[in-house]
Amino acid sequence: MKEFVIFGGDLFGQKTQDLIDHKDLLEECGFFVPGGWVIAVEVFGRWMEVNGFDETTEEQEVKESSPTEEITTINKQLLETLEPENYLFRSSALGEHGGTGVYHSEPIAIRKNTDLADIWEAERAVYASCFSDLARVYRKKRSTTDFGMAILIQQALNQKDFWYKAYTSRYGQPAIKSVNINDGGIVDSYNLEILNKMDSLKQRAGRDFYLELIDGDNTLICVQCAPYFDPILTPIESMSSASELVAQGTDILGEHGRFEAKYLVLTELKQWFRSGIHLLRKFNRCFTDYIVVIPPGVTTDLLDKDKRLQWEDLSNATGVIQPVRSISDLDAKNLAFLYQFREISTEEYTCLSRDFSFMNLAGGHIEDLLRCLGIHFIGGEVKTEIIRDLSSANQYGEGLTFWEIPTEIVIDRISGEGRLYLCGQPQPLSRLSPLELEQYSFYLRGLAKQEKGSSEVANAFYRVHYFVGEIADSGDGQLEDLLETLETSKTSKDQMITDLEIFLASGKILRQEVGQYLCELLEKVRSL
Repeated sequence: MKEFVIFGGDLFGQKTQDLIDHKDLLEECGFFVPGGWVIAVEVFGRWMEVNGFDETTEEQEVKESSPTEEITTINKQLLETLEPENYLFRSSALGEHGGTGVYHSEPIAIRKNTDLADIWEAERAVYASCFSDLARVYRKKRSTTDFGMAILIQQALNQKDFWYKAYTSRYGQPAIKSVNINDGGIVDSYNLEILNKMDSLKQRAGRDFYLELIDGDNTLICVQCAPYFDPILTPIESMSSASELVAQGTDILGEHGRFEAKYLVLTELKQWFRSGIHLLRKFNRCFTDYIVVIPPGVTTDLLDKDKRLQWEDLSNATGVIQPVRSISDLDAKNLAFLYQFREISTEEYTCLSRDFSFMNLAGGHIEDLLRCLGIHFIGGEVKTEIIRDLSSANQYGEGLTFWEIPTEIVIDRISGEGRLYLCGQPQPLSRLSPLELEQYSFYLRGLAKQEKGSSEVANAFYRVHYFVGEIADSGDGQLEDLLETLETSKTSKDQMITDLEIFLASGKILRQEVGQYLCELLEKVRSL
């Protein structure tokens, strides 16, 4: 199957569109691009309309949805066409050049007993990933309004030895990373055949490309490609004397530049394995724009799928700092997950890979996670004693301390290092922090459960609970932005006034600060 067969429209998502647009060019340069079947974005749009879905629909609801008549008709054609082989139903979202790992692809084995329900189950899994929390965070952080999903169906190709990520030029040099399929080890790869073909591609296209390649039968198969912008790097000036350098390292990951944050978070090693990830996940739900210092080795120690860091643990973070520990502390299992970069020179090429010049103690598994969420990583020396000496510290459970303090993380690709600066003095948190509002919100929910004999009071409690939660989610928990929150809330102004009055009159306010806050909230709503 060399060509692409299209169903239902003219929009194919960026992954598919790039393969279609550059197929001839890639094959002229010695790469093979397998064809496939494409279910267009328009089919996804019509399926949403029939089911009454929009961008706010919950992922679970999508996972329980039914196909449209159009999708069923397409699937009947697919069943008549697909040979008994293993296939991959690949996500091809709008606005996602090169793939990020945000959207899901689903494998399926086509056999004699495969039916329409099996085909729809695979398609539905791809569609549902467009509604996942991970996808929402990805789109929000990139301020993109692109929403739509095509599905690219391709035969699952036999992978021989290596899978490659290749850049015709990255930070001024060609770069290749390869994964040994047999043992999972991730190594720097110097492959003259690939470099020659990449050079030919750049010369013919007149621009840089990003490619994902796998070994085939005596050929290199391109499963993903995208035009790549190799940024022109400029030196980053030193911070002013008023700023204090608290972390510096060369095990860096992230875009070149300066990135600001509002909170600084320090986790304690002694608590990490028992509750660290749980605490970090809860903190991440309440706060955005923070930089977190995690214990040495955490990202490589937690290789077990159930224990390692996941996207929901860090999705709202600006940066992650990890103190580098001794190489000798790492066991063989950890070392198998480390990128090892070195400079390799020949008369024809200088292939410089310094993205992770300190053995990348972050571990290979976390790289794509951080990239797709726009999180910057620094592994290096951290002056934790300076952090601990800061005043106005706030505890979040056992083992997690945070400060409201302006911070800045710098990723300098020219020097090959990352730095963390404190840019001011810590401030006490506002009287009603997002954390406190969340606690109050759950307190209100508990009160509602006590009112089993009064549905009116219970319903009022629940509406107040969700409204307080919306204030917490909208920003720093202050009442100044209450009007905007009320306008986007499902509860009207009059209904909120009634609910607050019922709640305050019920006599169930057991904590003075809760009652004081809700009295202020009532007066504020009345004045809008």
